[in-house]
Amino acid sequence: MREMALGVDAEYSSRMHDLVSYGEVFADIYDDLYGGVSTEGIDLLVELSGSGRRALELGIGTGRIALPLAGRGVEVHGVDASPAMVARLRQKPNGERIPVAIGDFAELGSIQGPPST
Repeated sequence: MREMALGVDAEYSSRMHDLVSYGEVFADIYDDLYGGVSTEGIDLLVELSGSGRRALELGIGTGRIALPLAGRGVEVHGVDASPAMVARLRQKPNGERIPVAIGDFAELGSIQGPPST
């Protein structure tokens, strides 16, 4: 099996396929389904980011949380398994400014290399 030859177990490979497939199916309609985040929610996340004003968003997707946080001065980095979801983020104003690593955030240790921008 190719996955085993590459040192990736079959279960992890299957989970990544499911996560990537999810993004391919929902990327174009995700924002319509889930909308934005309330001002109160963003206010709370800004407060929780602390004096360093930094946040890591696991499952950054289309940026519906990351972009408002970045707009409020928080340095946001993200992880997402779906290139299609991240592509939607990149299409939005200032979406290209948020560093995103592609990978399964449940396996953070397996994500290698610098985040893509």
